Amino acid sequence: HYDHLGVHSGSVYAGADDNAAAVAMLLALGDALGRARPPLRRHVVLLFSDAEEPPNIRTDRMGSAWFWRHPPFPLTTLHCALVFDLLAGLPTPAVRDAGLANAIFLLGAEASPGLVRLARGILPEPGVDPLLLGLPLIEAYPFFPGRRFAQSDYHGLREQGRRPFLFITAGRAATYHTAEDTPDTLDYAKLARLTRWVT
Repeated sequence: HYDHLGVHSGSVYAGADDNAAAVAMLLALGDALGRARPPLRRHVVLLFSDAEEPPNIRTDRMGSAWFWRHPPFPLTTLHCALVFDLLAGLPTPAVRDAGLANAIFLLGAEASPGLVRLARGILPEPGVDPLLLGLPLIEAYPFFPGRRFAQSDYHGLREQGRRPFLFITAGRAATYHTAEDTPDTLDYAKLARLTRWVT
């Protein structure tokens, strides 16, 4: 998503990590895929949604939720969706101390054995440590299989499309939803490594 919180009490909430970093990555990804040779075997849709932040998140007003209710193609042809959020914020000292500064979390693979194979089969990229996690770890508890409550931008996809997806994130930085989420706080080298890995 390309929107953020806007202006609050005179402070600009720029949303560099949430989610301009993912927008930049998708633009680079689109450029790389457009130059791929031989041509790709499948079509790729790059979706840049808005209205993903409060007060619209987890409502039918979310841009992504609207898209999945009104898709321009039959959803049965969608093999997999990748959802990106919070990719380049600086890790907190606790995360660094735990050895997770290069971690990238892949959530949702538990919905399909094929997603697990996909996630584990990606070629390694130095400085990118993918970790498979279940969505229940970031969602409401208790967890009941088949009755999950979406906490992020994949909400509309799961509720409307019911297609496989991976939610890919580096996790929340200390700047999350603050006026300090500015371009100077991003780890651009990490974002470049992650972009190569995703591509």
